[in-house]
Order: sequence, then structure tokens, then C-alpha cells
Amino acid sequence: MTIEDSTSTRLRLEPPRSPMGPLDGAWWPRSADPVAELPPLIRAVEVSRGRITHLMLQAEGWRSQPRRMTVDGRVIRLGWFTSGPAGLLTTTNSGRDRVDLLVVPPTLSKAAAAAAMAAASDPTNTLRTPEILAAVNTTDPAALDRWESDGGHLRTAAA
Repeated sequence: MTIEDSTSTRLRLEPPRSPMGPLDGAWWPRSADPVAELPPLIRAVEVSRGRITHLMLQAEGWRSQPRRMTVDGRVIRLGWFTSGPAGLLTTTNSGRDRVDLLVVPPTLSKAAAAAAMAAASDPTNTLRTPEILAAVNTTDPAALDRWESDGGHLRTAAA
């Protein structure tokens, strides 16, 4: 299932993963505001995977870290980790099934986000979230421009 229009959740969620793949898909939020971004994601995942009861996220990059969120009149528990893999979001549904998603940074270009989402939802993928993010960040011209304007510099080939 892929949802990528301008008004809905940008989500790529494949059928339940094979035992080899570490991810079920990817999500590309439009902002770093969990209160605005998480309810549509929860609704979209629930369409194919069942009612979500708990959601775990990497804390880095989010404006706030609420512990609970009300979605459609029910409470979803949120957990935030600081030492886990970058870019990982895990949902647990009422049947105790998990969905592991790559969270694509909202600042990535459309091309880099599409590449990350494709990699994360590929059933033959064996890369974990930090590896996928590292790969797309090194190929994203917008990320390189931001880094260089913040005082970094691009490596040039030795003469």
C-alpha cells in the first residue's frame, strides 16, 4: 500500500515482512510535530494492520515527545527512545503484531525520500534504518547544501 498525495500520509507499507527484512515500509512526515503527524499515520497503518495500541519512536528530530495521544476517541501510548536506531518507528497492535517503519526526515528532497521509502519497503532489503538514512543523506543535494551552508564543506578529490 502506498499513500503519497499532497494531503494524506506519505506512507509506503508492504505486506507483512519476510523473516529476512528488518522493515515493513517507510513514512515521510511533513513536519517534526508529532501531534500533527502521528494521527494520520496511525489511521493509515490501521487500515491494513489492525488497531494500534502503542507506538515507539526515536526522540531525535521531534519538537515534542508526548506520552499519550488521543486518536479517534481512544488513547495511543507513545514511547520515545534515545539510544535506539535512528529513524525507527515501531507500532504494536492489539494482537501484539509489530510494524517497523523507517521515518524519513521531513527535510529530505522528494527524490531522496522516494529512494529511502523504496529501500525500506523492498522485501529483499536487509539494511536497517541508520544505513538507509546514511545512504540517502550522502546522495541528497539538498542535504549537502544545508550541511555546507552550516559550516561544513564538501570533500574534493585530491589533485
